[in-house]
Amino acid sequence: MEDNRGFLKLPEPNSADVFFDIEGARHAPGGGLEYLLGYVLNDTDTASFHEHWAFNRSQEKAAFETFVDFVTERWRQHPGMHVYHYAHYEKTAMKQLAMRHGTRENEVDQLLRAKKFIDLYAVVRQSLIASVESYSIKRLEPFYNFKRDAELAEAQHGLQRLERSLELDNPDAVQSQDQDIVRKYNKDDCVSTLELRNWLETLRQQHVEAGQGMPRPELRDGSASDAIEERNDAVSQVFERLVEGLPESDRTQNQQARWLLAPGRDFQRVRNDCQPCPVE
Repeated sequence: MEDNRGFLKLPEPNSADVFFDIEGARHAPGGGLEYLLGYVLNDTDTASFHEHWAFNRSQEKAAFETFVDFVTERWRQHPGMHVYHYAHYEKTAMKQLAMRHGTRENEVDQLLRAKKFIDLYAVVRQSLIASVESYSIKRLEPFYNFKRDAELAEAQHGLQRLERSLELDNPDAVQSQDQDIVRKYNKDDCVSTLELRNWLETLRQQHVEAGQGMPRPELRDGSASDAIEERNDAVSQVFERLVEGLPESDRTQNQQARWLLAPGRDFQRVRNDCQPCPVE
C-alpha cells in the first residue's frame, strides 16, 4: 500500500475527535453563505451534536470564529485529536471563510499544515471497492448499518426551501420546521461520519491482523516557516487596508469593489486546495 493513501491516512482515534459537516447556500448573494456549521463529539457515552447557524454575513463570521476557536483550543488540550469530514467541501470552506472575513487565517493554516482535517472520502476511494452507484456517504451507510433520523426526501425539500429563502436574500422567510429538518439532516451527516470512521477502523484492523503493516500518520504541530509567517503578515496587512472603513451594507460602487477584492488577495492558496466533491 502506498504511503499516505487509503487506510494509511487514518490517524489514531482520539476521544476528542470532531465529526464535522457544513450546510451552505451556494447561490446566496455575495458568493454563497455557509449557514450551518454542525459537529458531533464522541467523548461521552452518547454522541453530542453542536450547531452554529448563520443567516447573514455577520452571523457567518461569528459562527466560523466560534468553531475555529473551539477546535484550536481542543487541539491544544488534546494534541492527538482530528476533525473528520466527508469530501472536500468542509476543508475548502474553512479556507474560504477565513479569507472572506479576514479572520482566523493563521489558525486555519496551522490546522491544515498539521493535517488535522481528515477527509474520509479520500480514505474510502483509496482503500476499498464498494458495490454502490457512487461513493456518496448516504450510499455507503448500509455497509455500517447506519439509520438516519431524518427521512431523506423530506430533508431535501427542507434544504431546498431554506436555501431558497437565503438565496433570495430573505432570511425572515425561513420556517422553523424547515430549520428543524435541516438540523436533523446535518446531525445525521455528522453521526454518519463518526460511524463511517469507526467502520473504516474495523476494516483497517482486519488488515493489521492479516499481517499487513498499517503505520499511523505522525502527528505534526503545524508550525510555519519564517517565510510563510512573513507572507501571512503581508497578506493580512493588504486585507486590512482594503476593508478599512467599509460598511456592512449600502456600499458605494467603489466600496463594493474593495469588499469583493479583499477575499481574493490570496486566491491561489485556496485554488490549489480545491478538488471535486462526490455527488450527494
